[in-house]
Amino acid sequence: MNASLTGRDTLDIALAYERSGLLEKAQARLEDARSQALKRRDTQLELEAELGLARIAGRRGRHDDASVAAGRLHERARASGHPDVAAQAKNILGAVCELRGDWEQAAQHFRDALGIPEITPRTQGKIYQNLGAVAAQQQRFDEAREWFTKSVEAWRAVGYGVGLALAVTNLAAATLDTDDAEKGAELALEGMQLAREEGAVDVLGIALENRADALFRLGRRTDAIEALAEALGIFSGQKDNLRLAQCLELLGAMYQTEEQMTALNAWRKALGIAEEAKAEWLATRLRGRIAEVRSADA
Repeated sequence: MNASLTGRDTLDIALAYERSGLLEKAQARLEDARSQALKRRDTQLELEAELGLARIAGRRGRHDDASVAAGRLHERARASGHPDVAAQAKNILGAVCELRGDWEQAAQHFRDALGIPEITPRTQGKIYQNLGAVAAQQQRFDEAREWFTKSVEAWRAVGYGVGLALAVTNLAAATLDTDDAEKGAELALEGMQLAREEGAVDVLGIALENRADALFRLGRRTDAIEALAEALGIFSGQKDNLRLAQCLELLGAMYQTEEQMTALNAWRKALGIAEEAKAEWLATRLRGRIAEVRSADA
């Protein structure tokens, strides 16, 4: 660690690593920032570093660790008068439930977070995003678009570039859910451009996945596969297994009609990843896809 860096400098570097998908480096920097905060008795910095560590635990598939850390952090932040950190910790608790397919509990955590007074517009935008994602999973697509639109407005108002890239990207997904492929493709492209400008590699991967989905629906299969291949490369490099499995599911759909064995191989690989990640909602869907192809061949 560079002795000339302040704890805040170290935290900022960690967040930049996280945005770029370099989670191991981000975790190391967050641990450094936490150590500096403890030495200087800087409670705000310590809580923010702990928040980042909980978030990265969730992204790396350590859901139990993320949930325990976020729960403790929420209580401590509320008790010590740091409402925004408390809301973000609740947001992580909801995100873990979301990954496990427990939509109702996830939404409750997000609503609780939104109800904490004195949270920042940036944090509000994150919560709107997650409420939109839960609504989309429950097929309440109009509601999902409303939440994503609120997030775009919140983040655009405060000039939060990374958040805006994510919000536009998720709005693209919600638009695809309402079967507007043309608009979905347009929004996905905007999300890609914003993500590249901000160096947000993780968001870029999601935008590419959405773009691939939209192009496939528009009959541009070759372009769709090209976009999806870039997304697969990003998620593989980041070891974001859940996103990787979702991309493989989409890849299988692209080959289902013409090359069923390729589709089955993609879905089987995705199923293994989903089962290992304990994402039963995705595993169930993949088992249904595989069974449908087998039934058709019987």
